[in-house]
Amino acid sequence: MSTNRILRPRSGSIDARLPVVAKPIVVLNKPTEGQTTATSGAAGTSGVGTATAVKAPQQSMERFVERLENELSLLRAQLMEQAEQFRKDIALMQEYHRKEVMHLREENRKERLEREKVSGLLEQLVATQSQQQQQLLPQQRAGAATSTVVSSPDQDQEGGSWAEVVRRKPARQQATQRQQQRLQEVQPRTNQPSYRVAGQHQQQWQLRGQLLRNQRQQQPRTTMTAAAKKARKRPDTIVVTPAEGISFSNMYKTIRRSPLLDGLQEKIGVGRRTPKDIMRLPLSRDVDSAELCQRIRVNIGENGVAIVRTEMAQVMVTNIDSLADEDQLRQAMLTAQGKEQVEATIDMWERRDGTKRARVTLPRSEAEYLAGKRLILGYTSCCVWEVPKASLAEKRCFRCLERGHFAGQCSGEDRSKVCIRCGVEGHKAVTCIGKVRCLKCGGPHPIASASCNATAQQ
Repeated sequence: MSTNRILRPRSGSIDARLPVVAKPIVVLNKPTEGQTTATSGAAGTSGVGTATAVKAPQQSMERFVERLENELSLLRAQLMEQAEQFRKDIALMQEYHRKEVMHLREENRKERLEREKVSGLLEQLVATQSQQQQQLLPQQRAGAATSTVVSSPDQDQEGGSWAEVVRRKPARQQATQRQQQRLQEVQPRTNQPSYRVAGQHQQQWQLRGQLLRNQRQQQPRTTMTAAAKKARKRPDTIVVTPAEGISFSNMYKTIRRSPLLDGLQEKIGVGRRTPKDIMRLPLSRDVDSAELCQRIRVNIGENGVAIVRTEMAQVMVTNIDSLADEDQLRQAMLTAQGKEQVEATIDMWERRDGTKRARVTLPRSEAEYLAGKRLILGYTSCCVWEVPKASLAEKRCFRCLERGHFAGQCSGEDRSKVCIRCGVEGHKAVTCIGKVRCLKCGGPHPIASASCNATAQQ
């Protein structure tokens, strides 16, 4: 059987086939031990660096948070302190207002009592005047009945004349009647309107003054004794002690020729020398002795020492804030007096209620100026009042430690080196820790105490 097929090969010829491209053969060599260590070291180094880079921001953030927490705690403490101070200030202000209200109530009570007293005096005066008028009315009527005299017709026919004679009232009776009329006009009425109260008070005070003047006129006049008169202030004295080698005359010339004392020389009296070569310069009463002494100190420098001898007095300062100290009290006194320097000794102590009190020893003129005034110390207004001067019987002798005389007049036993508290030598009462014992009777009290039997018998 024949066919027309053409047999073809399944694939072309070797030459007709596509060219085969040879792929490169890569041979992987196994790394050695040194190369493996180096590679792992590099990888580890890169890992540690990455971890360090991650931890650095976390640490800075932690430090920032810690710093913020510290600042917040400080702010919280400051706020708590300010709140506590604010509460204290509020409590002090409330206490101050409470005392002011109590003071106003006390003043209103005193004023009410004074008005009642004046009203009682007024009623008494009106009653007295009414009784006097009632006693004088019968006499006036009897005088008016007998005062008119008419002549008879027979006397007129005989050439006489008639006349009406009227007796005039004495001037004292007229003044009494006028005074009584005034009292009746100003006598208080219960149905008066409120706008007349001020006028009534003024009239009551006027009537009270008039009543007191009448009482003084009726009482016999008495002369005021010397003890009743207030003692006149002694002039101040500046005591200058020259240094060694400086004579009295040179010191006196230095003071008198100083340009720092221009305008004040006429306030300084004649300098006198004591037996111990100490200079005494008397001053006039109208000069500031503290300021003048300070100028003299600047003038003489190291050539001497100047102090002021003046009459001293004591004032008591009450209601002082517990936070105030002596320096603040001294500055408050300087501000009140308008001065730059003050010679004062301050003894301050704290009371049971938390406030403080101070006893201030200063010149008498300054004590009289501050008495009755108020000083602002911290958050309080402090009262100042003058301490009464002690009598001679209360003053203590520093030689025998008893009372009633001074050391210059003492003739008793010398106890100047003995402690006034326990009676033992070698220390003073300020540092004494022993038991209190009297040197005269042995009792548990200081010598010359009010409870000492020996002192009372003496």
